[in-house]
Amino acid sequence: MTNRAVKKYRSVAGLMLGCTLALARPAGAQATTAAPQQAAAPATTETKPTAIRLEIAAGLWAPLSPSIEYLDTENGLTGTNINFATQLGLHNQAFPAVRVNWFMAPKHQLRGQYIRLNYVQTATPATPLTFNGDVYAAGLPVSSTFLWHAMKAGYEFDFHSTPDGFIGAIVDVRDINVAGTLTNSSVGGTASVHVFLPGVGAHARYNVSPKLAVSAEAVVFGLPGKGIADTTGHGVDIDAYATFNFTPRVGVQGGYRSFDVTYSITPDSNTFNSGTFAVRGPYGEGVFRF
Repeated sequence: MTNRAVKKYRSVAGLMLGCTLALARPAGAQATTAAPQQAAAPATTETKPTAIRLEIAAGLWAPLSPSIEYLDTENGLTGTNINFATQLGLHNQAFPAVRVNWFMAPKHQLRGQYIRLNYVQTATPATPLTFNGDVYAAGLPVSSTFLWHAMKAGYEFDFHSTPDGFIGAIVDVRDINVAGTLTNSSVGGTASVHVFLPGVGAHARYNVSPKLAVSAEAVVFGLPGKGIADTTGHGVDIDAYATFNFTPRVGVQGGYRSFDVTYSITPDSNTFNSGTFAVRGPYGEGVFRF
């Protein structure tokens, strides 16, 4: 091989080596920048953001055709199982809702929710109503309110978590804090009750895209027997929703929520209170993460 050919091959080899090094350098830089993007994806889709500790969602819930039956017996005068919708004119209304999640660790969070359902209405019952130890005569207009401080708090452990979503187990306590008030031209009164129901459930989320996630959760509550203040109760909370994130820290979500609760309290032979509530409907919220 001549010296000229050797120089030619050396030049070609040097050029190939230079191209290889030039390509390898951008590839290494690209691999370096890809890691933060992969780490940021969970924050965008909420799969468990490492830099975010607190999430607050606030908005309005608009239950459709709620079914609320409330009975109160006082002083041995047996109460009427009053349907606030069909007998007292309860109608659809929207209520503020707040949810808070504190991420203690990537798979552990404390959760809480508060919704103030305050129904106010007026109607003329066709039959007499007995409530809180008083009788409300038929044919007289009755102004009534039904107030439910719907609160629950608990803990969630996401035992299966990937960039595509997670599946978690929930332990919750629901606070049944309700008060009913009836008033007409001759009589008026308020009956209230406060019941705690423990519950267990599950929560699952699937990240459709880096900005869109769909979620569903269900919690079953129960207090069997009459071992706690002669109280029994059970219920089911169901929530299905979609979340769209404009940024990792700001988003909106909308879905369908359902609360079903039944309870009864018999503190003594002359007093009895019971309720059956089914409140279901769509909601919309803004989501903020810190």
